[in-house]
Parts: sequence; C-alpha cells; structure tokens
Amino acid sequence: MFRLKNSIAILLVSLALSILAPQALRAQIVNPNAPVRTVRRFYITQNQYSGRQALTACAAGYHMASLWEIFDFSSLRYDTTLGFTAPDSGFGPPFISGWIRTGFFATGSPTPGNGNCNAWTSDNNMDQGTIVEIGQFNWASPATSVSPWSAESRPCDAPISVWCVQD
Repeated sequence: MFRLKNSIAILLVSLALSILAPQALRAQIVNPNAPVRTVRRFYITQNQYSGRQALTACAAGYHMASLWEIFDFSSLRYDTTLGFTAPDSGFGPPFISGWIRTGFFATGSPTPGNGNCNAWTSDNNMDQGTIVEIGQFNWASPATSVSPWSAESRPCDAPISVWCVQD
C-alpha cells in the first residue's frame, strides 16, 4: 500500500512537471521586441582642469556628472578607454579625486556638497568646489551616508580631474 501511494505521488509530480516545465522555459525566452538595455558608462578624466573648465572637460557623448548620477556605480561600467586608470584598477574606477556637480545653487562655499565654483564658472582661488573620490575610507569602519564616496572642497583654480557620465 505504501509503495502504491509513493508511486502515485511520483507519477503526479512527474505529470505536473511535464506540464509546467515547458511553460516555465517559454517564460524565460527573451522578447526580441523588448528594448535593449545598455549599461551607462562613466569615467574620471585623465587630464586635470580648473573649476571653470570642468563643464567642458568630458568627451563627446559624456557630461560632467553629479554625484547622484554615479553614486551607485553597480549599475554603471567604468570606461577604461577614456578614463584614468591605475595599475590595479581592473575594470573599475581608480582611487582619485575629481570635480563633481552638486545640484546646489551657484556658490563658492567651502562646504563639501555645496561648493561648485559658482556653478562651474570660477577659477578664483577664493571660491571652492566639491570633489569626490571612491575608496578614501577606513575599510574597518562602519559605512557612512556617502560610502563608498568621500567629499572635500578645493579652490577653484586647482587642477583636478573631472567625473564624467554618459549622456
């Protein structure tokens, strides 16, 4: 009796799988009419620029990035052809600082996240702009609100690389 019940159960499971498996496989087929999802690229310039030059530093098809465009780079791809690379960069971004757009009103404030060289029109030493870098953190410390990014301010006449993101 026990063998008969097991045999019936196995038969029912096999039957269910034979019906459902082809449907599950069909659901995994990619729709050829679906739009192709491309991964957006970003990089940090190989050359350095003053705050006034930052908006025009990126290659054609790219623009100066705001931190929020590249904050989560897990959905981005670092462009090693255009961007600066270090000997141990691999396919990821290097450990280097760059000018970044803040989304703040035009100001020369020394506060990181606010300062933007008067909306990237100033190369005056008295005005400040925001720079960010990946990796300037203590690997053993808890995460911070902008991890893995760290931000600082720099005088607008300082030559600094620029973070760029694909249009």
